[in-house]
Amino acid sequence: MRISILTLFDSLKRAFTSTRILLMTETIFFAAPVLFLLYLVLISWQTNLGPLEPVRQNPIYTLYFIMFLSFFFCGFVTHQIRQRSQQNKTDSLLKLELLLLTASQFLLMNLFCAALLVWYIQREYGLAIFSIRLKKPALCFKNLSFIVMTYIFLVAIFIFILRFALKIH
Repeated sequence: MRISILTLFDSLKRAFTSTRILLMTETIFFAAPVLFLLYLVLISWQTNLGPLEPVRQNPIYTLYFIMFLSFFFCGFVTHQIRQRSQQNKTDSLLKLELLLLTASQFLLMNLFCAALLVWYIQREYGLAIFSIRLKKPALCFKNLSFIVMTYIFLVAIFIFILRFALKIH
């Protein structure tokens, strides 16, 4: 019994390649906002109000609306990371984007996607993820995915602060 469970776990571990982990994370990032919008439509259907009326009336829904809309940008960045990691895994900007994305997911308390990103980082880089050497820091601000990632990180900090101000856990 124990051997069969370990064999099953080992086969699952091998089935999830690094690319699949990022693809699954990207899919979640694109699906979560759609599901939240469907939830808002169901609430508005039940209350006979407009679909964005709960967002206007309740600050908690407003906070979640901002958070889930930022997930579209997270999906974009994850897609860019997946494409660029196939070309050059040692790119310091790529490592920085991965660290910022993971930190933003922890701040947003999106623990499932954060765990997937940590799993990817552990498989691909290990502790080498922290060896970041930007040769030309000015090039960072010309990279669209880095700009979007910085925006996501700032929104995550904003939402983290507002969660504690509104006492939402």
